[in-house]
Amino acid sequence: MLKKTSVLLLLMVHILLVMYLFWKQEYQFTQPTPIPEGFQEAEVGKSLDFQNTPLDGHPTPMFIHYFNDECPCSQFNLKSFRQLYQQYKDSLHFVVVVEHGKSIESIAADFPKGIELISDTPDAHIAVACGVYATPQAIIVDEQQHLYYKGNFNKARYCTQKGSNYALLATEQYLAGSPPPFFGWSAVQAYGCSLSIYDSTQYRNPLADLYSILSDNNH
Repeated sequence: MLKKTSVLLLLMVHILLVMYLFWKQEYQFTQPTPIPEGFQEAEVGKSLDFQNTPLDGHPTPMFIHYFNDECPCSQFNLKSFRQLYQQYKDSLHFVVVVEHGKSIESIAADFPKGIELISDTPDAHIAVACGVYATPQAIIVDEQQHLYYKGNFNKARYCTQKGSNYALLATEQYLAGSPPPFFGWSAVQAYGCSLSIYDSTQYRNPLADLYSILSDNNH
């Protein structure tokens, strides 16, 4: 009887794990990332202070990709970002920023050599200055180091919809001398993974420990 109960429990855990993995890899990324408590939005036109960060003194205009290689949504837009770089590398300075503590070396192969890869400060100064609370996010900084655009790359998770290719559209409008665009809430409401400064448990799988305990008890 005990063995039968253990088998049923393991089966239930397997089902829960499948549901959790579906949520983690698929469903959660179709939903907006919750805005964290205490988050301060950065308004378009804001003068950005990068003093005492790796971006201090960098050439502008600048395109920043706030990136997290552990976040599926960041992986989804890599092809689109590389294309954007190849098209506009002579007009904008391209930078990829990762959270402090994450490896630069581990992502180097994902990007062309002309893109600078840097790590944010321990207090996430760059993210806070630009109003970033989730990855991936596209940021365009104008020549006067003001925020021109901050938002999603695309409404579609794989950046396949041309009509909602916000990062590309914002880049084109900036280089055309147009005022900062507003594409709607689908452009500015973040979809993806919360930064660790706001959510330090985002990648933890709470069912894994339960599965391990039940498996040990079944042997």
